[in-house]
Amino acid sequence: MPFLEGAVLEFTRLRLAHGIHPKRRVDAGRLRWVVDFDALEAAGIANARARAPLIVYLDSLGFTAEQMVAAERRGRLFGLAGDVLQWSGPPTYSLRAAAERLGVSVHDLARAWTALGLSVPEETEPVFSEADIDGLGAWAGMKSGYGDDAAMGFLRVLGASMARLADGARQPTRHHDVAHQ
Repeated sequence: MPFLEGAVLEFTRLRLAHGIHPKRRVDAGRLRWVVDFDALEAAGIANARARAPLIVYLDSLGFTAEQMVAAERRGRLFGLAGDVLQWSGPPTYSLRAAAERLGVSVHDLARAWTALGLSVPEETEPVFSEADIDGLGAWAGMKSGYGDDAAMGFLRVLGASMARLADGARQPTRHHDVAHQ
């Protein structure tokens, strides 16, 4: 993206930022590019310097600057790290592309995603991973073999089960937080 051009600092600043003495030999494979916080702030990430540890951590998880900027626009930059725990892989398919790949309508795929308890994305926003497509392929097969009602019923049960598992996983944390207040 044009607004992120020049977001990488020059090599000398990189070396200094990592505490590397310019005259000592350093394994180049261990060096990382450092993001220009001014460019990130210009792109829309508020207080990028103050949030440097978060940005560096998100970068280490594989998030691109574009993904971080998009998350910041949605007020979810802090949530990206947690999103990785639920991640089924990098998002490569939009709702429309996933529907085409699965051979179903966008409407049916949106209904299926909602039945799982997930929010429906914009039609052109890449949110589905290859693993999502594989899992939804099982739903598409069930839909063609057993009918829409049976397939949607299965997805609702699956979504409710996932929600209960997630809630159960949070219970010990909530109990611990309340006990230590």
